[in-house]
Amino acid sequence: MLKKIAILLFVLLIVQMVLYARLYANELVQKAESITRTIAGIQDEPGKDQDVNAYLKSIGIETKVNEAMLDEKYHGTKLITDPLNGNTTIRFYNPNSNNYRLEIYDVTKGLVASFVNISSDNILIDKSVFDSGSYIYKLTGENNIFCGTFVMR
Repeated sequence: MLKKIAILLFVLLIVQMVLYARLYANELVQKAESITRTIAGIQDEPGKDQDVNAYLKSIGIETKVNEAMLDEKYHGTKLITDPLNGNTTIRFYNPNSNNYRLEIYDVTKGLVASFVNISSDNILIDKSVFDSGSYIYKLTGENNIFCGTFVMR
């Protein structure tokens, strides 16, 4: 029972972090749009939304996010699912081959697998070992913790 409560709290923490990140991102976008309107001299018309991105594009300013640059600066994990056999690979940033510990939690059952001394930056999760369902993974290293979710079908 205590494990289920701990897992529930862990899932709630992840959900809360995602919600706060979305709220913070929306706030930053609104601030950026406000600054852009001020610089460009765009006046808001009552009852009419201004398309700041279209205006910036018309004057030659691109507003797309460079995801490759973000990946270089803020390293995270990537999940790659093989459609042929259903296996999932977790890729994460580990340039010095540090040792990590991987814990996999079934959302309904709790901790189902734990692996230690992982020094590779690719971890293959074999579908034949896990039941179908939703899972949470946690990679813990010396200075980093990576968390995420995946689904086995």
